[in-house]
Amino acid sequence: MKIIRNKIKFVLLIMFVLFVSCVYANSYKYYTTAQYGKYSSIEGKYEVDKDNVMKVHGYEFIIDDTGRNKEITYFYDGKPAKDPFFNVCNIKFKYADNEEVRIYYDEKGQPTKDNSGSYDRHMLINGNEAVCYALNNSGDLVPFNGGSYKFWMKFEEGLVTEMKFMDKQDNFITDDYLEFKQKRYYDDEGRLKSLISFNDKSEKALNKFGYAEVKYEYEDEGTFESVGYFDQRGDPVEIKGGLNRKVKKMDSKGRVLMNARYNLKGELITHRSIKERDSYGSILKEYLMDCDGSIVSGEDGLGIIKREYDSQNRKVSEKYYDANENLMLLDLNGSAGFLYLYDETGKLARMVSLGIDGAPVYNNKLNFCIKEYSYFRSGDVSEIRFLGPDNEPLENPANANAVKIKYENIPEQGRRDAVFIARDGSEIKRSFYGNYFETQILITKEKK
Repeated sequence: MKIIRNKIKFVLLIMFVLFVSCVYANSYKYYTTAQYGKYSSIEGKYEVDKDNVMKVHGYEFIIDDTGRNKEITYFYDGKPAKDPFFNVCNIKFKYADNEEVRIYYDEKGQPTKDNSGSYDRHMLINGNEAVCYALNNSGDLVPFNGGSYKFWMKFEEGLVTEMKFMDKQDNFITDDYLEFKQKRYYDDEGRLKSLISFNDKSEKALNKFGYAEVKYEYEDEGTFESVGYFDQRGDPVEIKGGLNRKVKKMDSKGRVLMNARYNLKGELITHRSIKERDSYGSILKEYLMDCDGSIVSGEDGLGIIKREYDSQNRKVSEKYYDANENLMLLDLNGSAGFLYLYDETGKLARMVSLGIDGAPVYNNKLNFCIKEYSYFRSGDVSEIRFLGPDNEPLENPANANAVKIKYENIPEQGRRDAVFIARDGSEIKRSFYGNYFETQILITKEKK
């Protein structure tokens, strides 16, 4: 009987451990796009499975046991990449009391700036208000792109309805974009309907970019979006490049099918960019089209990009064509396309720049004919080699004239080094790709 009781206790202990590990474990979610949510949080939109994100593109959200973001990473073609929304690859989050800190990294794990020009963002929330600012590694305030050192936000039902810009002393100022204040209005579904710029007299005013108001319209359950620009009187205006209105058509998962830009006369100022996707979301064909529905060539002569995928949805080729579907060499890089080859584990082994005849050709933008990869058992890249058309080592000007890059993991120092190797085998330089940049959370008023 005692043995049975001990076994029951042991089973209950195991069940408790499993329960605790489930409760406190991180959870993972995958989305095709990201957006700002309530109280300026970052949230995913259009949830998909992991396989879809890794084989096409999208975001991986790591959520902690309290339901807050712990880390967000963007992937494209299975590799970490710079995302189209924040202009970073990875965001790590830290929390203390009512403060949230976001720290930005590129695809190599190096600190990088987001689209506001800061390496990090501190957000101090107080009820329906918040103040955001950025710090350098010494804890000093650094300005955002617009020249302000802080910005203040007001929330209504969790949505940002007003924003003002501040100097180091917490005074409200007109920033370098000629904005003293922004106001935002939303539709019944919580989507942004209008964004208006104001001067320090609370008058609707033109900002540095030539507009005072941006208006948003949505159709077809949000899969069609139109953005228009207007002056302080409410009249349509043209901004940089003659743009007055841009429209975007998306599929049900938020992936872009069509982009177009128009001037005040309703004329296309750039041709419509059309993307044909398969059921998985991979782009099979991408081309430019005029108002009459004819495929046209852009300034570089390119009219069509065609892509092929294997049974595992891995891209195996990409080729360039003019408007008449003739294979062509791009002036931009001297290639007619690329061939992608994979190893037995499914990882990219070779990327080959192709000429019109299908033979390897030098790509004058990427500075190689063939790019070859090796991997550690962990799956991380261990070596990259730059090769010529006959598999000979090729010096790469964009990478310190190295013929290969070797990666060395130094876990005891939290580092991953990239070593650039010359043709004779000597080390040219070494870069440190560890996440050594850690921004301290500073709560004290003196530091702000």
